[in-house]
Amino acid sequence: MLNFPNRSRVFDPTRRAVHFWGHDSAMEWSFFVTEEALKRLQPNMERNEASLLLAFDAHRAAIHAAASLRRRTFDAGMFFRSPVRPSAVGPGFPVQTLPR
Repeated sequence: MLNFPNRSRVFDPTRRAVHFWGHDSAMEWSFFVTEEALKRLQPNMERNEASLLLAFDAHRAAIHAAASLRRRTFDAGMFFRSPVRPSAVGPGFPVQTLPR
């Protein structure tokens, strides 16, 4: 089971995304959510670092749920670099996994 004990998240200006980390047992998984994805969750969001981080915080539970789904997909041998389909997580958004 994927857990998110570390509430830290970091804005990546190169990718225009917010990075965060999850853990399952001894493994750490790195994820990111793109600016476009956050904009779909919060349409009135401004396009700056502070706003992206606030949008992430406001939708943290849904983002973590999508990341957990993404992780289970990886376990099943179906790791895709493409985003999780919005239909898989409700009114969703892409969450991508970065291998460590």
